[in-house]
Amino acid sequence: MIHVFERASDCVPLGPAWNTLVQAGSGILGLDATATFEWVQTLWEQRLADKSVHVLVCEDATGLAGILPIFLETRRVHGLPRRILSPVTEIYSNRCGFIVREPGEAVLDIFLKHLFSETSGWDTLKMTLVEGSVSDDLLRRLCARHGHTLERLDSQHSPYFDLDGTWETYFSALPKKFRWTLRSSEKRMRAEGELTYREVTGGAELDRFLDAVREIEQGSWKEIAGTSLTANQNQERFHLAFAYRASERGWFLGQLLELSGEPIAYIYGLVFKGVFQDFKESFKEARRDLSPSHVLKMLAIERLYERGVKTYDFMGLAEPYKLRWADRQYTRSTYCVYHRTLRGRTARWAASGARLLKSAIRRPV
Repeated sequence: MIHVFERASDCVPLGPAWNTLVQAGSGILGLDATATFEWVQTLWEQRLADKSVHVLVCEDATGLAGILPIFLETRRVHGLPRRILSPVTEIYSNRCGFIVREPGEAVLDIFLKHLFSETSGWDTLKMTLVEGSVSDDLLRRLCARHGHTLERLDSQHSPYFDLDGTWETYFSALPKKFRWTLRSSEKRMRAEGELTYREVTGGAELDRFLDAVREIEQGSWKEIAGTSLTANQNQERFHLAFAYRASERGWFLGQLLELSGEPIAYIYGLVFKGVFQDFKESFKEARRDLSPSHVLKMLAIERLYERGVKTYDFMGLAEPYKLRWADRQYTRSTYCVYHRTLRGRTARWAASGARLLKSAIRRPV
């Protein structure tokens, strides 16, 4: 049976069961904290007030079998208006996917049939999945079975590494020059003043940590470039609200580096299903010569080993500084499924024409 909810408040009672479904599966291919009810609730409240949002809830005789929160928006694509249906997590997420109780096709098949037969007013369905995950495999199989056109729009590679063995083994495997830089920077900091590493999980310390995050962001290179957390009010409000919700669930883990009482670097992270998720991090530009971000990460990773965390997920792009620590990557791909309506077919033809034109332009003369 499918139920449809249109208000965030109506979904609150579903929160515990929703998160139980998200908790299924493990490892880097499993769903992460950005699939939880708290994450979707925060996005819904702060970013979707003016959008049409529906939460499809599938239930059977044993209880909740699956959840699909979706919203509709109109954008111009290839010069034409397109009505795009997407999971709420398309606004901002990481390792998301289909929230279903069983890894089989049944529940997702029901959701897709509902979208194609019972949900009107959309031309394309867009979603981002981790390649090789259960969700990725399910979508490919069901689209092939029902003859739905599935197109990959974009892909992003994100670094991660497993915390196997011991901290000493991991650290000794890092490049020799990089290890020397880390220890040398730590030594110079301790010679300059009192170096303090703090971990924050909630309570009164969370307020202090978030104040330190704001101070560091305002003193970072990102502030000058206009990409800092404090330069984007939507981002700042979202991460502030989610930090409190995540701390209530025991997921939040912030790390802070202070020099003589001055906050100089931070990591805004979560531990979820044994994976540390590095959401945001930065350092004060005035302390760049001391490599505060790398020193903080060194101290943080050592503590993650002690905590028994299994994997460090850098999230986002495979930037050079991340690759100094990580030796593996996973791929997040954004897919488009076209509706079988006239507008859906028109969108597919327009996309095909755009690809042919781009290919012709790139072809050498």
